[in-house]
Amino acid sequence: MKKLVRAQQEGVVVLRERTGRTIIWSVEGLHDDFRILARFPDLDRQEVPLVLGFLASGLQSRIHPRISIEEAPQ
Repeated sequence: MKKLVRAQQEGVVVLRERTGRTIIWSVEGLHDDFRILARFPDLDRQEVPLVLGFLASGLQSRIHPRISIEEAPQ
């Protein structure tokens, strides 16, 4: 649970730094292989790939270099 909360909090900071705005997102799954499933309820579909990239690079530098981010299935 602690890892999930940290990923969520760090992600909010990363996205604010990279986009200049607050992006609502949630961690839908956190796996032992450093894979995070994320959901973005308020984003246009076109923005999701870019935001996933921002999250991945930001969380890799802040938490662990093997973190990967994927969009959670609908």
